[in-house]
Amino acid sequence: MLEQIDDSYDAFSASQLIQERPEVAVLRHSPLALPDLMRLLGTHQVFVEYVLGRHSSYALEISSFGMKVHRLVGNEQLSKLSSRYLKKLESGVDARSESQALYSALLDPATSQWDSIIVAPDGPLHLIPFNSLLDANSRYLIQRATIDIAPSANVWATLRREAEIAAPKPFLGIAFSETAGGPIPAADKRGVADIRGADIKPLQFAREEVVQANLALGGNGVLLEGPDASERALKSQPLSQFGVIHIAAHGFGDEVSRTVPRLYFIPAIQLRMDCGRLEKFAIRD
Repeated sequence: MLEQIDDSYDAFSASQLIQERPEVAVLRHSPLALPDLMRLLGTHQVFVEYVLGRHSSYALEISSFGMKVHRLVGNEQLSKLSSRYLKKLESGVDARSESQALYSALLDPATSQWDSIIVAPDGPLHLIPFNSLLDANSRYLIQRATIDIAPSANVWATLRREAEIAAPKPFLGIAFSETAGGPIPAADKRGVADIRGADIKPLQFAREEVVQANLALGGNGVLLEGPDASERALKSQPLSQFGVIHIAAHGFGDEVSRTVPRLYFIPAIQLRMDCGRLEKFAIRD
């Protein structure tokens, strides 16, 4: 019996340590009330939360003016649309019709009049790159609106309410890409990637992506690319001093639940808590 008590105490201690991590404190906040969310949104801003059900799904369109509920097709149909679109993207073939079908099913009902959109996905929608969806006129969503992805209204509101901190450094960009010297040498340890036999290759256009982002913010940022695009190099930077951190790096899908991506390259939530207030925090695979 004493051994059982000791085992229970050890298990409780580990659980308590996890609960005391700063990023877990967000989970202990009371659910955000609708009026509070409305007050945080700008006049041209909308928060769209998707709720997928077996027979019917819904898009909750929340703005500073109120809330509208839009009924969508069921989860099964949305999953098929998402799967077809992602498969075509992965194979590099034309996915225009699938992109427009998803735009019509997800965005037409709730986002037509807004130029700043915060999306809280559900189920397979976590895998959809909303910026790449095309409207009926073959115009990408990113061409007419700013898109942010949030796991929930609670998390978005928590980050939104943080005190603004002046950032002395404008930009930090991390690009897992090939360099002028050739391919990136294999790492001594691959961790989870090695366990699954993953052959991690540099991301196409990752360097161009962070270079252009840096130029857009004045060209005085810090860029980590090629062999320097590592978790250790990233964490060695004074993260709290950067206004914008942009990561173009690999992520792995959850092998248990294929519908929700899990990022193994870096503990993103912990990094977010370490950085202080960021104007933008983007991770792209």
